[in-house]
Amino acid sequence: MNWLGFSSNDEEKMTAVGTADERFAQVCEDLKLNVKLNSAETFLDVDNKEFTMYMIEVTCGAGSRAGATQWVLQRRYSQFNELKNRMSGMANYDKILSGSKFPGKIFFNKTSTKVVEERKVSLMEWINKLLASEFATNYHMNSFLEAVDDDVLHQGETLPSATWVDVEDKELKTDDIPKDQAVIIAAASYWTYQALTAFLDPACEATMKKYPTIKQYNVGLSELRLVPSAVRGQVKPVLAMIIKNANKKADEMAERCGAEKGANTLRFFPDFDGSFLKDLRVKDCDWTWRVWIVYNGEVMTNLRSSTPEAAQEFMNAYDAIASKAGIEAKA
Repeated sequence: MNWLGFSSNDEEKMTAVGTADERFAQVCEDLKLNVKLNSAETFLDVDNKEFTMYMIEVTCGAGSRAGATQWVLQRRYSQFNELKNRMSGMANYDKILSGSKFPGKIFFNKTSTKVVEERKVSLMEWINKLLASEFATNYHMNSFLEAVDDDVLHQGETLPSATWVDVEDKELKTDDIPKDQAVIIAAASYWTYQALTAFLDPACEATMKKYPTIKQYNVGLSELRLVPSAVRGQVKPVLAMIIKNANKKADEMAERCGAEKGANTLRFFPDFDGSFLKDLRVKDCDWTWRVWIVYNGEVMTNLRSSTPEAAQEFMNAYDAIASKAGIEAKA
């Protein structure tokens, strides 16, 4: 589904430029996006280095007869910069952005209050200028703002037959995934994996505490199309080490929750060409992480980073699994 009502597979249909249809123009006006960067927070990454997440409030259709819809996103400066790199090569970019300066990279004190506040102002001006132009319906722009969702695998559908290869070069056939386990398929990119982890770890622990007898089979898909082919062989051993540590933590989580060892297993699948994501009908994970919970081959829920009450939706899916399996919550 696309928030703007256009097909994400057809760039021409996603561009309102040059149309003479007044009704179509009114629809575009009703669905106009506006962005505010109201706040920012500083976090520590896996290497204990500071980074800043900018809180973006997106409003769709503000002040229009259609009524306004709002959602909140978190984005790093590096994500804004990647969006800029993708947009800057397009025709009319320099003309449209005349007078606006995208904030440059800073190597020291980049999380200081002064730098963060200046970036907030500059980034908000930059992106709203794009949204007031012909780029308002560009796929990359709308994907960045999660105003487009592609035709992803949705709740109630069947997990498609596919074969994926993990970091140890072992195959996983989706048809062979145990039917009596809750399968969590989580997809993210370089920019979104930390936000995904921040959501998924407490969500998994909460469900395991409530239902310690439901085994969790975790499938991690990492979008790595930006990794040059020449260094992909060097990336796999690093990923294998990460997954080893992650499985150790998963065992610790199972012990804390009163579940048996091995009840929370994790396999990691590097997606260097986008083929694994394509099986799930996802175009990219550059801006938003995605999570599917599958039981007995059926998709129980489909989540992404801007899903309202995502943690509750995650738990609701487990409640549904427990009902199907005849499992009661731990007292």
